[in-house]
Amino acid sequence: MKPEEKARKKIDKLLGAAGWIVQEYRELNLGVGLGVAVGDFPLKTGFAKGNYTMSAYAWPLPNETDTLDNTLVYGRITVTISGDLNGDFTVDIYDAIILANHYNQHYP
Repeated sequence: MKPEEKARKKIDKLLGAAGWIVQEYRELNLGVGLGVAVGDFPLKTGFAKGNYTMSAYAWPLPNETDTLDNTLVYGRITVTISGDLNGDFTVDIYDAIILANHYNQHYP
């Protein structure tokens, strides 16, 4: 197995563990869930084939008024594990501190 194939298998496993549904482009069905990662997604002519194209639904925030264009294109998304509140790819005491600091807070 080539190094890229090994990496893809590992990334697929990590995405699945984080709650993403991983599909290949030829089997694409964005309706299967709220977070879908698509492997080997073809791009417009002149661009290299993308490793992953991701689609996710984010619920509007309370009192959010501009929801017509909540699309992120060519942005960076960090996929981590559940409970990792500070994005360091580890669930530890630092995440518990963040949670404790926000415990019982209510936002309008």
